[in-house]
Amino acid sequence: MKYFTQSLRVTGYVRKKYNAAGMFEIAANSGDVFEAFITGDTYFYMVRNTDLLDRDRTDYTVSDKLDRYIAEKQLVSAYGIIIIHDDKTRFDVKSVVIFGNSPDKYVFEEGHWWLSQITSFADTWLQRQFGLGDTFDFTGYRTNLNAAGGKMDDYTVQECDTITRLIYGLSSAYSLTGNRRYLDAAKAGIKYQQDMFKTISLDGTFVVWHHAVDRGKKILPSSFNEDSGTIPLYEQIYAIAGMAQYYRLTHDWDVYDDIKKTVEFFEHYYRDTKLKGFFSHIDPVNFRHDSIGLQEFNRNKKNWNSVGDHAPAYMINLLLATEDIALYKDDYKYYKDLQEEQAELICDKFIDNDSLYIKERFLADWTYDDHYQWQQDRSVVGHNLKIAWNLTRLYFLYGKEKYLQYAEKIADKIPEGGLDMIRGGWYDVVERHPKNGMPIDFPWHNRKAWWQQEQGILAYLILTGTTKDEKKKEKYRALARESVAFWNLAFLDKDYGETYFDVLENGYPYLVDDRAMSASHSKSGYHSMELNYLAHIYYRLLVEKDRPLTLYFCLSPDRNVECLNLLPDYLPRNEIEVKSLTVNGEDYKDYLGFQVRLGDKHKGEEVTVIAQLGTK
Repeated sequence: MKYFTQSLRVTGYVRKKYNAAGMFEIAANSGDVFEAFITGDTYFYMVRNTDLLDRDRTDYTVSDKLDRYIAEKQLVSAYGIIIIHDDKTRFDVKSVVIFGNSPDKYVFEEGHWWLSQITSFADTWLQRQFGLGDTFDFTGYRTNLNAAGGKMDDYTVQECDTITRLIYGLSSAYSLTGNRRYLDAAKAGIKYQQDMFKTISLDGTFVVWHHAVDRGKKILPSSFNEDSGTIPLYEQIYAIAGMAQYYRLTHDWDVYDDIKKTVEFFEHYYRDTKLKGFFSHIDPVNFRHDSIGLQEFNRNKKNWNSVGDHAPAYMINLLLATEDIALYKDDYKYYKDLQEEQAELICDKFIDNDSLYIKERFLADWTYDDHYQWQQDRSVVGHNLKIAWNLTRLYFLYGKEKYLQYAEKIADKIPEGGLDMIRGGWYDVVERHPKNGMPIDFPWHNRKAWWQQEQGILAYLILTGTTKDEKKKEKYRALARESVAFWNLAFLDKDYGETYFDVLENGYPYLVDDRAMSASHSKSGYHSMELNYLAHIYYRLLVEKDRPLTLYFCLSPDRNVECLNLLPDYLPRNEIEVKSLTVNGEDYKDYLGFQVRLGDKHKGEEVTVIAQLGTK
């Protein structure tokens, strides 16, 4: 007697249930229907947040598990064992995760799900790096943390980009919760970044950020893989990601000055003035993108990070912070024109009609580079999703219909090759043109990374609230829910806090080598808290539209403007309004649209602003 067994997760919608047979059918996105058999030992549970609260509120008077937990059209994720014997196949389910008490109710769309999650994440990061209490000494900060969040004694390097990404996350956590501890920690991080990583040009025009500091020694060139020995633009871009989010909330003039001078550094040393866009790497000695000091694969090259990452990393927040403020009139126009140029390049160069996936690497003349190191003719699934998400945001900024059309085009195509249509979750890297005779071809593995799930969730949430096509709206809403379900099911680290880096195809954590580390060159407190921050905003202002959104700002006494933009992201302004506003605890009426005008009344003092936004 021969048989074969394999563990399997199936995520999909209940099509039908058969109580007498102890079985229900799950319809996956692939079109396959699985017969899921349960036993008396099958465990049913409601997906849990980082607070570990049991949110199971199903009918406890019902003794039959199928009747209690399973309803037709309900999204579930069943994990069990496939047994194949001769010509028979059976799927014995060992656990079933449900995501709400009824087919149209999802726990992650109700209450304070994202607020609870971002609070947990922020607290976890602060405890790991600084311990308990309110002292945030960044001299003890470490880029690498082990699986349990402990510092690794043999690794003393502090990377600028991981610090600034944590600053972004902490600033976002403050904006949603009003917890001053998070803002104080972000402020301490800003000062440390400025003191330890910043270099100003001799004429005071540019700011350059060092890659790392090791026991007080500054290291300018990157030490990471193929970027080693260069100044990659993406590291400089992300060096100001945290600063831009912090600046939106505080208008600290010193922070803005560093951001502006960093952008001027991009303009003078990375910019292609002839064919547009930005080069990806420069030589740390002569600051040239065509230097013989660069390895050939980084010389005169452009990529997704050097062109597309401006928007999500810092530019959208910078535009929101400087919009409609007289002092920034010229700066704002420059930023807006610069971002529009990059958006046009994304549409013209990156989107490929002959593949499911975008192009990501280019030569100086915009010829597609399909021989770059590890990338070759491959696509990072998350970059496709990131473009769909950010083109939609830029559609609201510029009003160009083609941005939305391209975003929807990507969103319609990418599930075919980037989404695990049976188990759920977005894949990592795939061949743009499969070489194996199959619909999908993986260069190395079929794991799923935490940051790519974020891009999928945000892309389909914002498109749900934006698309004008009702059929697409329904489809995008389902994909958003499924992506959120997989995120909360698979990525939350219930033992040590925050999230896993990678999970296997079935949703269980992959804890090998650097993927077992809770923090590293590639992982800090950025994507997870960015997800919490924007998912909460999108649900309240775009998707659900039935509950107000509260945001906190704390204006610095060192600010040089007396205006504040309350719009949290580029969204449909004609559908959103300020419901109420308090300044230092008192009702405040001096605002126009989303612009709060403080005048001289609060000049020279720290001002706490609490804004409540809602839909019209």
